[in-house]
Amino acid sequence: MELLNTLRELKIGAIITDTAGRRDCAHMDLTVPRAFIRFVGNSLHPTDYTRIDDWVNRMHYWLQQGMEEIYFFMHMHDEAYSPELTVYMVDKIKAEHPEFLRQEPYVATDFVRINTTRKELSDRRVRMALSKAIDRKLLCDHLLQGNIPCGTISPPMGDYNPDQIVSYDPEAPRHCSPKRAIRKAAASRVSRC
Repeated sequence: MELLNTLRELKIGAIITDTAGRRDCAHMDLTVPRAFIRFVGNSLHPTDYTRIDDWVNRMHYWLQQGMEEIYFFMHMHDEAYSPELTVYMVDKIKAEHPEFLRQEPYVATDFVRINTTRKELSDRRVRMALSKAIDRKLLCDHLLQGNIPCGTISPPMGDYNPDQIVSYDPEAPRHCSPKRAIRKAAASRVSRC
């Protein structure tokens, strides 16, 4: 109780975790007018649907009582099942309480994996030069149609806007071109990027 009072005073929320078989972890203490619910499914067991039905009703009640925002994060041991249960939940909310639903763009992370066991790609500066040479916005606009580019593990979403670690810099090749960096690394000389 002391922890919850402290969180309330500091205006810090607590994550609510609903795990199949461990509903005792699903506390209902709200210390701020926002909730982050971490729902752990059980590979589409019938109780997953019952639990989702309960959450739809609970979220509707909270929103009627003045809750400002609810973030619902769904995952399972086998993530192949998560989309089906997510669609079930969204369809249920759309049918019963459409005024409370705000959907963000689909969140996914597409990435390029670099084989760092190759000598010429083992240098961090070479990989950074290659990363800066990628115009992520151009790729998203023309290839991935509608995706949001990012220079971190996840793109901006809602109020979440992380600092971009890597961004396209057309001037970067002049200072540290990937070709020059790769040639130098391949010649066992390290370039200064």
